[in-house]
Amino acid sequence: MKKKILSSGLIMAALLVMNGCGGGGSSSTSSTGTPLTQDQQIELAQTTLGELRTQTISIVDYNDSGTPGYLDNEALNLGNALESCSLNTEYTAQLLGNMTSYLFDMIENNNVHQVNDYTENGADWHEDVNCTIETRTCTYDITKDGVSTYTGSVVLPNYSADTNISTLTTLYAEFHGDVPTLDESGNLDGSQVFDLNLTITKTDTGADIEFTNISLAENSTLVGISAMSVSTVFDIVDDSIDFKNAKLNSVTFNGQCSNYTVIGTLRTTDYVQNAALLEGENENWLPSKLSFEGSLTNTTTDGRISGLVNVELKNATTITKDGESEVDVSVNGTLAIPARPEMNLGLTYSNAVATEATYHNFTASYSYDAFTINTVGVMDKEGDNGEITITANNGIEFKIIIVGGDIVEGNADNETGSIVTYNGTLIATLEYREELVIVKYLDGSFESLP
Repeated sequence: MKKKILSSGLIMAALLVMNGCGGGGSSSTSSTGTPLTQDQQIELAQTTLGELRTQTISIVDYNDSGTPGYLDNEALNLGNALESCSLNTEYTAQLLGNMTSYLFDMIENNNVHQVNDYTENGADWHEDVNCTIETRTCTYDITKDGVSTYTGSVVLPNYSADTNISTLTTLYAEFHGDVPTLDESGNLDGSQVFDLNLTITKTDTGADIEFTNISLAENSTLVGISAMSVSTVFDIVDDSIDFKNAKLNSVTFNGQCSNYTVIGTLRTTDYVQNAALLEGENENWLPSKLSFEGSLTNTTTDGRISGLVNVELKNATTITKDGESEVDVSVNGTLAIPARPEMNLGLTYSNAVATEATYHNFTASYSYDAFTINTVGVMDKEGDNGEITITANNGIEFKIIIVGGDIVEGNADNETGSIVTYNGTLIATLEYREELVIVKYLDGSFESLP
């Protein structure tokens, strides 16, 4: 029985572009400048496939050979690092909430100094708080056995139950300092660093919310949002807020875990109204264009994966809950492997809901050193029928035709079906040898695709 196209050796076609494999480019002429002979053309194709196979396996163990590639190792190492980089935020969040609550009470009651003793369930620590009413700034000092261990400062927003929302222009808040982690008995049990900067600015239609820093760090672990922008729309009726909608403009997050750092920015560049999908929601706004740009870096090896992804929901205004999404997606990325040249990758994908025969449309390209590969593909909705063309910059081209999930074997006599050419000249066909897809060259030699 023939293997289906996506489970056969022909998966190499996808790996060429999806896994960033590479190799050296080869000249399309001999050393004397004359056109290549057929034997030389075949040798070029064999060398190209060999390099692609070797480089692919060095990056990912796509055929379960038992030898992990770079990305396999990185995934394993990152997973192990994440297991050791957990942040216990339960008691920290509780303490921050309690602290914010009584700081507001202190400000409202003009209480400039307060000492809080925590002695329940065997706990024994103290919190000394001083507030400046005019600037709404408070400092805290948490001590145990007379030793100062945690300090910080808080700026509270200028808002209270008596504030007139209609005349409010700006609210600002800050929190910077060491905060304790607590054990189950409420005893001090570690330290985390918490930071927050928040500004809310009134607009003609609502308010803009800007976070310029939110982060929580413990030892070598950090999770944070270095920037976030949200625009809200609301009406003020009888001194109360009638909320309409909120739109995320952008958010940039950053993190550190062991020897890995990550940073990424999500942006929404367009919103549309969709009454059917968001029925009952205020104003029915839905993001139709998104972009994400980010990177993951191994600081020990300087290995890096980075890229930019753009997504457009083309039928955002008309899609229903049970309807099909119609999208345009583009990806541009870089894979930096230690001791190797960087690999650059570009992908595009779009689907056409109305045309099942050409439902999936994609292109891909990558470059590694002097080697470049470009791919163009069209598949039907089920992914069982279509055509993929893979072209290298050394003149080698694979034309792969798929029907019913299997490749259409090449015919050397009339040059139809799935074939391999060099600058338009036939040099090989793709055929099945039992369950393997092979490249059969015109000189009678052959090799498997995986």
